[in-house]
Amino acid sequence: MKRFTALFLAVLTAFSLVSCGVFRSEEDVPTKPAETLPAPTAQTVDTTPQTLPAPEPVPTPAGPVALIDGTTTAMMAPSFWNCSDELVADEAKIAEINEANAPAVMYYDKSGALCSVKIADVGETLPGDTVYCIITDNAPSGAYVDHAPMPDGYYTALDANRNTDAIPETVAVRYAVCTRRTMGYIYPTDDFITDEAGDYYYNNNAESELMPAQAVIVLHVSADGEWAYVLADTLGAWVREDALAYCADRAEWEAARSPEDFLLITGNNVTLDVTPMPSAASAMALPMGTKLRLSDPIPTEVGGRRPISAFSVELPVREDDGSLGYETALVPISLDVHVGYLPLTSRGVITQAFKFLGHVYGWGGSFGSNDCSGFAKQIYSCFGVNIPRNSKPISEMTGLLSGDFTEGEPDGARLEKLASLTPGAILFFPGHIMIYIGTVDGVPYTISSLAMYIPASQAGQSTFTVDTVNTICITPMTVLSSGITWYQKISRYVDLKV
Repeated sequence: MKRFTALFLAVLTAFSLVSCGVFRSEEDVPTKPAETLPAPTAQTVDTTPQTLPAPEPVPTPAGPVALIDGTTTAMMAPSFWNCSDELVADEAKIAEINEANAPAVMYYDKSGALCSVKIADVGETLPGDTVYCIITDNAPSGAYVDHAPMPDGYYTALDANRNTDAIPETVAVRYAVCTRRTMGYIYPTDDFITDEAGDYYYNNNAESELMPAQAVIVLHVSADGEWAYVLADTLGAWVREDALAYCADRAEWEAARSPEDFLLITGNNVTLDVTPMPSAASAMALPMGTKLRLSDPIPTEVGGRRPISAFSVELPVREDDGSLGYETALVPISLDVHVGYLPLTSRGVITQAFKFLGHVYGWGGSFGSNDCSGFAKQIYSCFGVNIPRNSKPISEMTGLLSGDFTEGEPDGARLEKLASLTPGAILFFPGHIMIYIGTVDGVPYTISSLAMYIPASQAGQSTFTVDTVNTICITPMTVLSSGITWYQKISRYVDLKV
């Protein structure tokens, strides 16, 4: 990695001279209020470790911006907050943290016992009963499909397409890589299933998003052949089968899963150039946390272009026979990218989080965005920390300093404990995950992907009007949930300390 890091610095300097980002817990489900609510092949480069330049700060809004009461436009810039550049954990420590929180898919077996399957422990086969229980563990509810009344027999047809009768006694798993960002669903359909006809934000069938170049394990295929059921980190879901490229064996899959030298997408969503020649990379959107293997050696030509002032990467593609292939693509160095993981610091976490400010709330990864737990996962992935997908498992992480808030703890003690946390710490109460960013005049603040809240001005009332925002935003913890302040409701924290 040193060679690529040094090369990145050398190219960046030259560029600057020339031209002067399956198991969904009940806690994740938003609570609906009871009230009616309104190219050279060899190069000589300096391999001396160097400090990379700090990312450009998110600018303070220059014009009128709607804000939650208690926040200011100055707070919209990460530089406003008192963050540290001190390294929280090195690569070895982060590996320990990931090992302690190894991703596992939770499910109930036929006896009703809670079980888990760790991705790293899956071999060449799995028992058919295990696969059956994972696939049938969850089912969405709802009376509307794509905002129209659900037709008779709808769920029966979906159950049939799950094709569970075809699961053999022993399942030979397959290894694959996602070739694009794609949604994972509970049932093999991308229909929008809701409780209300006018609900455009909460697809009850949404499980989670999967990222480009993400390695998955394929357990089963739907009856119509259009969907594959996959395991990925801490979830199981149905994804479009044509979004997968199949590996020849586990060794190829492991190499794709953990590339030694890679380019990390550190911008919220980075869009590659439109290419004059046909290419899978043309105008491709790459979400934050995407890892693309760096080309080695660097090619002399890509799509009729010299790879000048651009990184050469290997983009996973699906060949005509469904197998995994790679296409060399160019990523301009002017985009928000980084060679390898970012160093885990308080400032780094806050800087990454603020790149999402103002973007849409995306339940289960819908709309190319994220909900509260997916937001935290995507941020921490930039530092090589693999946190769980759902909120309650995130709160139960080990390896980083964590602790509980005692029920009935006095306000003063709670506020003091919050103020002692490191900006970038994860906060949890049932139903929501937040990133703590700091305390101002005794008030703690967070950034999160937020569906709704009750304004602080309604404190002490017996009935409440919920403010639906569906936005990633900064929030003072004096706002309410179920009639009490967020800082009173917080039950657990995971601090940026080891």
